Amino acid sequence: MARETLQLDEFVDPFEATLTVDRAPDGTIQDVAFDLSGLPRVDSMLVGRAAVEVPDVVKRLCGICPVVHHLAGVAALDALCGVEVVPPTAAAIRRLLNVGSIFDTIAPKYFSVDQAFAIELKKFGKLLLAAAGCPGHFPDVAIPGGVRGYADAEKLDAASVQLPQIRDKAQAVLGGIVDDDPDAGTYSGAFAGYNLAAVNRDGDLDALGGWVAARREASPEKIMFPAAQWHEYVSETVPGAAAPRPVITVGQVDEQYRVGPIARTAVGAENSATANSYSVGQAQAQLVLDALDEAAELLAQPELLTESGGGQLVADGADAQRLAEGTGIGIIDGPRGLLVHSYTADHSGQLIDCQILTPTAQNEPWLASMLRASLVTHGSNDGHTAIEESIRAADPCLPVSSAPQGHMNVRFAQMNPED
Repeated sequence: MARETLQLDEFVDPFEATLTVDRAPDGTIQDVAFDLSGLPRVDSMLVGRAAVEVPDVVKRLCGICPVVHHLAGVAALDALCGVEVVPPTAAAIRRLLNVGSIFDTIAPKYFSVDQAFAIELKKFGKLLLAAAGCPGHFPDVAIPGGVRGYADAEKLDAASVQLPQIRDKAQAVLGGIVDDDPDAGTYSGAFAGYNLAAVNRDGDLDALGGWVAARREASPEKIMFPAAQWHEYVSETVPGAAAPRPVITVGQVDEQYRVGPIARTAVGAENSATANSYSVGQAQAQLVLDALDEAAELLAQPELLTESGGGQLVADGADAQRLAEGTGIGIIDGPRGLLVHSYTADHSGQLIDCQILTPTAQNEPWLASMLRASLVTHGSNDGHTAIEESIRAADPCLPVSSAPQGHMNVRFAQMNPED
């Protein structure tokens, strides 16, 4: 079997963040950007490939969030196959996979809070991933129109036994953080743009709901649209760049937006005006507690997940070898926020256009504004804590976001060195 290797020549220092600063001749800070060169865009590398291959390729290019890339990519293929709704059994197994990835991803952030709980939560996440059919790091669970197989009944039983203890510990450790722990976290700060999160067609928060809700702070109104209309609302102002600076267009006006746990909280809150008082620590804790509730619902109905229930695994008529010509868009709300896979295929099923928009790329403008405020207020020497808090709030998909408190290596570079 022939094997092709895709290599990205980028070295990422796990605890380093590079900020590029644009200063006026008098030293005034005009702009700040978080360097995303360690996360190069792979979209152009994927054009010309068979669309069905892309989710598997991309999940291996991003070792931090492979599950979310897998699910978003396959959701895009669902659309190209004409599948609007996957069977209930397949949907439940996909949800189990996503919930496991939330625990697996966020658990390490609690090592400094309660190491024993963090380890237990991560192990529980791994157990759910294995139960859904992903015993290793890279998933191969979802396929166009459904999933490959049923969940593992023995692992589901083991997870059901562990769940009550995990929920009790999570409530003890995370409940206080959500309620109001001044040490939970990290900077949220005022944000004037829109918050985006995945919802279902009823407007309820739903990571795999297939819809997007946008809500401005202190506004009771939500703008909602299905994943298929993503490009009608969101566009990149610097197309194809590592930092594409996307905007959402509302009423012919381009607006900044953010994604992730804080945005999710703002979209789902009864009173969105409270969202600016949330730290990312509180929002992440709420995400974990909500995911535990979803895990409890899934584990309470093993007949929906296992072969004993006899549920349908793949939608009728779904055929990955006969994709429709056109554009398919998959959107999943992962631990760091919305991940968007948009595939445009020709009549032969090959990609003629591709856009993969990560939470990190979408949050970069928000992060830049926080960094600018930190540097203007504190300066580069005195503002290290504020800079760290800003980076943790946006939670870029880089190891630096999990660096121990006070140990981020922040490096400054001139934005226009030739000037």
